[in-house]
Amino acid sequence: LDIALLLSATGLLSLVLGRLRLPAIIGYLAGGLVLGSSIIPGFQMEEATLEVFSTIGIILLMFFIGIELNLKGLRKTGPAAFLIVSIEMTMMVIIGYYLGRLIGLDDVQSIFIGAIISGASTAAVLMVAKENLHMRGDLSIMVMSLMVFEDIAQIIILTLASPLAAGTGSSDNVYWVVLEIVAFMGLTILIGLAVMPRAMDWLRRNYNKETILIISLAFCFALAFISGYVGLSIAIGAFLAGIIISESSCNNIVRRRIEPMKEVFIAIFFFAIGMRIDIGMILDNILLCFIIAFVFIIG
Repeated sequence: LDIALLLSATGLLSLVLGRLRLPAIIGYLAGGLVLGSSIIPGFQMEEATLEVFSTIGIILLMFFIGIELNLKGLRKTGPAAFLIVSIEMTMMVIIGYYLGRLIGLDDVQSIFIGAIISGASTAAVLMVAKENLHMRGDLSIMVMSLMVFEDIAQIIILTLASPLAAGTGSSDNVYWVVLEIVAFMGLTILIGLAVMPRAMDWLRRNYNKETILIISLAFCFALAFISGYVGLSIAIGAFLAGIIISESSCNNIVRRRIEPMKEVFIAIFFFAIGMRIDIGMILDNILLCFIIAFVFIIG
């Protein structure tokens, strides 16, 4: 019943909003908002259902990005993306901090506003970019690279900020986090490229496409699990799995079969966000919402 209601609401609202030339993502958010408890008192959808499907959506999205971007694209756009993200995110943390101080927040709250607005949602940006006819070719690859670097950088930024929230005022472990990210990514790519492309090519010669898809997904979710287990984002593991699979001759088979699955689960991800939106809280803080949104966009 949860899935029927969820997909029906998001589908119908996407149809309506699509007529107004609004991105599909608005329909997904609106679907969650309509079925959320703030709109229909007493209605509750299983939180575990939404959590599992949302997580699957993010894993499949980052896996798909890894396959689309591939090592060649990452090498081509990586240096420029790293430079852009370094400048952009540093500036946005500073802008967010001063915004917080201007509206009367303390130092720790102001730093967290800066950390939050320093990056955009990878899923949201790439969904809207996909519907934009101008977002093709090299520009699309660059945007994907930027989003990946932002995800990694935000782990570092929030690691720096978290001790402040805990009241310890120490961020000594940030060096270990950076080292852990670099070591995990380096070892994963090194070992993965030595084994998986050859294994996938062998599968292509000897087995059907369904088997290739299952093995690819098993590898993707295993790396996502390991990434989460060592304290990093599951998205990093899924992205690395996509990068590794992209180096095999099976990459197009996997990409074509992953895409429709990714679309469904990402829709559920945004639906879940919509359900968590508290209309009352937004209306009570509408001026603050507009100020933060305005500064974020301009910044």
